[in-house]
Amino acid sequence: MKLRILALLALAGCQQPVAPFVEEPAEVTPNGTPAPPPAPRPAPSPDACPSVPIATTCEPNAPCWKNPHPMATTTLTSVFAIGCTAWAVGREGLLLKRTTEGWKPQPAFTTQYLYALAGTAEDDVWAVGMNSSIFHFDGTSWTEESMTWNTMPYQAAWTAERGVVYVAGWEGVHRFEKKNGRTTFTTLVTQPETRFTSLVGKGRTLTALAAEQTMLGWNNTLWSFDGTSWTRTILASGEETWLWSLTDVDGALYGAGQRRAGQDAFGYLSQVAPTTAPSSMTDRSLSFGGLAARSRNEIIVVGTGYPDSVLRFDGLTFTPVVGAPESENFFAISHGGRDYFLVGESLGRVTSGATNTFIKESEGPTDQLTSAVPLSNGDVWLSNGWRSTTANGGQFINTFTEPNRHLGWIAGLSSDDMWGADWNGLLWHFDGTTWTRAANPPNQAISKLVLTAPGEGFARGSSSLWRLSSGAWTELHMRNVDITIHDMMVGSDGLLIVSASKRYDSTVQYVWRVDPSSGVTTEIPAPQRLRLLAGLTSDHVFGIGDDSLFAFDGSTWTRVGELPQRSIMSVAMRSDNLLVMGTSDGRVIGWGGSRYFDRYIGASVAIYGLTVDRSTNELWVTGEGGTVVVMP
Repeated sequence: MKLRILALLALAGCQQPVAPFVEEPAEVTPNGTPAPPPAPRPAPSPDACPSVPIATTCEPNAPCWKNPHPMATTTLTSVFAIGCTAWAVGREGLLLKRTTEGWKPQPAFTTQYLYALAGTAEDDVWAVGMNSSIFHFDGTSWTEESMTWNTMPYQAAWTAERGVVYVAGWEGVHRFEKKNGRTTFTTLVTQPETRFTSLVGKGRTLTALAAEQTMLGWNNTLWSFDGTSWTRTILASGEETWLWSLTDVDGALYGAGQRRAGQDAFGYLSQVAPTTAPSSMTDRSLSFGGLAARSRNEIIVVGTGYPDSVLRFDGLTFTPVVGAPESENFFAISHGGRDYFLVGESLGRVTSGATNTFIKESEGPTDQLTSAVPLSNGDVWLSNGWRSTTANGGQFINTFTEPNRHLGWIAGLSSDDMWGADWNGLLWHFDGTTWTRAANPPNQAISKLVLTAPGEGFARGSSSLWRLSSGAWTELHMRNVDITIHDMMVGSDGLLIVSASKRYDSTVQYVWRVDPSSGVTTEIPAPQRLRLLAGLTSDHVFGIGDDSLFAFDGSTWTRVGELPQRSIMSVAMRSDNLLVMGTSDGRVIGWGGSRYFDRYIGASVAIYGLTVDRSTNELWVTGEGGTVVVMP
């Protein structure tokens, strides 16, 4: 039976008519004559877009985004431009807008993951994403127009007339219209086991790119709508070719994606209509995620950058765009005016013309940052050795340049005496000029450092604690040796609180109070496995358990209550009465003694570190995608 079905498909060929869809009658004027067609989209400006400033804007009593500028994380998924104005969206409602004043974060209007943008003017922009959600911007505010909560995403959008947007996703291609206070939603085409990933059009004709699952694998298919009926064209089948993006230029359609040859992956570009032209591959990129074009001789593709992330195709060969970063990922591209705008791990612009040039429009490290160290002289250090001073205008400069090494933890009290531990647990020291390898405790990999005075501090290994004094390491012996240490904190009284559990059996937990000067270790009954600790002194400590928050008063642990229904990644004491916790979705949750309250940092990123600057009482937040935020 399966062979018979496959034979019928083969006889049908590549062109397959689909049930027609008839558009609603054209609008008419009061005298009965047909209404004029919608006004065409304004012609692009002949001038290239000017550079925009990269600056941090801090609102009073609001989170101040310090790095990276302007909040470009790895979660930006789509970009759309009208002239020199552009919008970028990403995970859980992340929204940026580019104006003459630069890229700036906008108030979040949803918690949905947004995948695509489209529009006709600066006051007519559409955004679509998870749960079949559709949002519209009228120049003033965003409005939710449709959402089904069926988890099916819209992955593409296109529009050519005000008030109408075409959307495509896992359930087909649809037309949404909002005019005169009335909304209509029409399904144009659906196909089982088909995911529509890209959408372009002209007038009332549409072309959609789709991945279609068959018994033999995935087909790349092109669906074309002429205003009355659909036709389906098989572009490529099997598991070696994937197409994800589509653009039209000079009467031709191009698709971009990836093609595999054995164990190798290549960026892949092909003309897919009106006739399929010879395809082109390049080993200068592993995969293309987006493309845009001014002509068939100027196609810009972006993607997974190994070694190049932005390439120009002139019809024959791929050429790296001048100035584009190497080994960096870009997920989407759009053109407005004469230039192209790119989003991904950073924001960028590519000039149009005979010589394309990449201009970066965001700055700052995008490493995963686990901690910040603000110093009394105004210097600020980030994990991995990034340093900001007033001398360089507050920009973060990388001081740690060891190849294939990254500092996971950093600690210090002055900029000429900084310590760091890399991801392999090896220690490094900065003397104000260079980083050099420092001696580790014997046979120990270090995962956390705390400095209490110049040349004095503590380090945590996987199963032991160590004290640094006069440049020498001394082990602080625990009563149990077969343990895994979860966290430690040092109180202002110089005593340590340590949480651990039995190795290979986390149901057996331990908490100790350690006096480094005498070596006395006192075991405290553990209420639960405590993953994180925070406190000001050793008799004023909070512990994050598996499901509860606990407080220690110097003699016993008391259960405060259940933890918030969020994943807690980091914790710190801001004051005697305020505990703060960082979450995996960009929230700083406070506990003031009777209830929880939270503040959103402006992007749904994991918060790996919280540090309180005791001289200003500001809270420094660090995390995913190079996030550095200061909260007053």
